Amino acid sequence: MNYMTHHTLATWLLCIAMMAVLAGCGNGHQSAQAGPSVGEQLEELMRTEVTPVSQVLMSETFAFGSDSTDLQRDLLRQEIIGKTVEWDILVYEITLEDDVYKITSQPLPVKSKDAVPVMRVVIFLYPATDVDVDSLRKAKTNDSIRIRGHVQDILLRSVVVVSPAILSKK
Repeated sequence: MNYMTHHTLATWLLCIAMMAVLAGCGNGHQSAQAGPSVGEQLEELMRTEVTPVSQVLMSETFAFGSDSTDLQRDLLRQEIIGKTVEWDILVYEITLEDDVYKITSQPLPVKSKDAVPVMRVVIFLYPATDVDVDSLRKAKTNDSIRIRGHVQDILLRSVVVVSPAILSKK
C-alpha cells in the first residue's frame, strides 16, 4: 500500500471515529450532578476571567500527527478544563433541544502539513435574548460566531465540550 493510500485510509478512519464521538455528545448539557442552576452558571460565566488558551493552541497540540507529546496534551488539558473561553468558531451544525442550542464547529485548522485536523468544539449554548435566538436560527454552515463558555471536557483528542455557553459580542 503506498503512502497516499495509507494516509487516505487513516484520514477516513479518523473521520468515522470522530463522527461517532460527536454523535455521543448529545445531551451533554444535562448533568446528573447536583450543583448550581443553569442561570447561576451563566451569571458566573459572565463574571469569570477568560483563559488565554487559544483554539489554535488546542488544535495544534491535540492534532493527530502533531509534534506535541502526551505530557504537553495532559498539561494543556489540565489547564483548560473548568476554565472559561471566548472563541470565534466556524459553524458546522446547529441543533435545538429543550431551548438549548448544540453547536458543532468545523474542524479547527492546524498549520503542520503532517497533522490531521480533527478537533472540533461542541457547544451547548443558552441564548440570553431574542436577538441571540434570531442569530442562531439564521446561522449557516461556515458562519463565524463568538461564544463564551465553560470547558467541560476534551474527548478522544478530538472534541472540546463547552457547556454552558452564551453568544458573545465581537
